[in-house]
Amino acid sequence: MRPAVDRVCLPTRPLLWATLGLLLLTGCLRPAGIRYPGLPALADGALHMVHVDVGQADALLLLYRGKSLLIDCGAPGRDPLRLSQRLPRRLDALLGTRHLDYVLLTHYHQDHVGAPGRRKSQRLPSGLFSLLERDGVTIGTILDRGFWKAGEYVGATQRNYQQAVGGWITSGVVGARREVRAGDRIDLGPGLNIEVVAASGNGYLERLAATYPTFLRDHPPSENDYSIALKVSVGEFEMFTGGDLSGFNVVRRFGGHASSYNDLESLIADRVGAVEIYRVNHHGSRNSTNPCFTAVLHPQVSIFSTGPNGYGHPDPEVFARVAAFGDTYITGGTAADSPPEIVARVVGDDVEVLVAPDGSRFWVNGKAYQSRTDAEEQAAGARAGCVERELALPDLPGLPVIEQDWGTD
Repeated sequence: MRPAVDRVCLPTRPLLWATLGLLLLTGCLRPAGIRYPGLPALADGALHMVHVDVGQADALLLLYRGKSLLIDCGAPGRDPLRLSQRLPRRLDALLGTRHLDYVLLTHYHQDHVGAPGRRKSQRLPSGLFSLLERDGVTIGTILDRGFWKAGEYVGATQRNYQQAVGGWITSGVVGARREVRAGDRIDLGPGLNIEVVAASGNGYLERLAATYPTFLRDHPPSENDYSIALKVSVGEFEMFTGGDLSGFNVVRRFGGHASSYNDLESLIADRVGAVEIYRVNHHGSRNSTNPCFTAVLHPQVSIFSTGPNGYGHPDPEVFARVAAFGDTYITGGTAADSPPEIVARVVGDDVEVLVAPDGSRFWVNGKAYQSRTDAEEQAAGARAGCVERELALPDLPGLPVIEQDWGTD
């Protein structure tokens, strides 16, 4: 649950400032740095992952052997400054610096990237824009999926990012920008393997555009389908994180606008294999985490990055699907009508993972788990893959249609 200050610890006003330091030492206030003393630490060569509670948005911080990678830095609509209120403080305490070696943007949606400020509306920048323009954060290299789209429509978040990134590099707050593709690796140090298993659909969306040019013009793939997906491994420990990757073939309509979700999960499932931790795709949307993909990953732990929302996240069927395989953690909140068994899994804070230097064990918010070997995962029933051959092209004109209110799901 969210860290709280015990009332018996609160001093009277004249003694407040004199006792703040003592409060930190006695545990009345939780420190912003390592929250689980006694477990393997960064200095020991442990991998530390902070699933940052940014509400209905995404941010995942990886720290390893003195290097850092932030995967997404988004802004929820209900609390757009949440990331900048939380992450810089954690960086100060964990690293003693506000410099990030890498920031990877899985795709161009505001809840994963943020938005620039607007003088006329007096709106402050949020997400990545706030980190770089207000919070004193600097970045060595920004990694993204590139700017290719199957169709002419380019969303506002992509346009904002494209317009800003050159200026960030010129000003020196960002060192460089690089596109990533499937098969690329991100180097944070020996012993840790971070592999890109999907980026911009791995060529599948181009095939759809070539085969169904008229349909894709009228129903362009959702920006979610372009998400960068990563497999993170240390010894036997493995984690998958895939942004808002889709797992079903459906058409979505918002008033007069239509787009398509395309099943990329099945296409990459055998490349991912069984994992210890699954950071659930698309905040637990009903359009992701399909049954086969879940059976292949067979996760011991599933972590949802959600906050109060009107999208139904996490979807009860998705929650039940992953809960059948292991423990579940939810960062910031759920949809208002979520059943009690889902609400009970809300942490109300960051979800922190520590992985032993050899990958044999890991801890989630202090709870210990044992990493499984490939043989143990197979014996536990992990499925090998979702397709015996390359995923066939769907009959796009015959896809089911989902009518939705305006908004990003």
